[in-house]
Amino acid sequence: MKTFFTAIALTLLMSIAFAEQHDHKKSPVNEKTGHSKSSLVLNHGEKWPVDQVMRENMSAIHQKFKLISELSKSNKISNKEARDLSTVISESAKNIVSKCKMEAKQDAAFHAILSDLFAVAAELQKGDKVESPLEKLRLTLKSYTEYFDQSFSN
Repeated sequence: MKTFFTAIALTLLMSIAFAEQHDHKKSPVNEKTGHSKSSLVLNHGEKWPVDQVMRENMSAIHQKFKLISELSKSNKISNKEARDLSTVISESAKNIVSKCKMEAKQDAAFHAILSDLFAVAAELQKGDKVESPLEKLRLTLKSYTEYFDQSFSN
């Protein structure tokens, strides 16, 4: 139990630290997705470019999401698998942040996605019900592909 609370606390602290590190202004938030209404914008009508680090890490999140979603549909998901997805999300997001080379507007757009990823990871770490965080992750990945130049094979 102590490990569980430590993991949640670390995840929340990391998300706060990453948010403060980039010092973005607060914007109104969409309650359903958690996205800031003003920060998810296209690059002059085009999707934002994606570098190799972002592509690989977002693909890792998507691959694990697909696996866990299938297990969830057949009610075969364990708390360990939910926590494993949480770990993949957290580690991948941290890796993207640590190697970030985005310009300010692209960075702000990605932070809307990043915020949702950390929130989903924290929910999955609890291991209770996975349906809600899986749906939030599905919407986050969908938003990501709408605003960033990467698609995922299903």
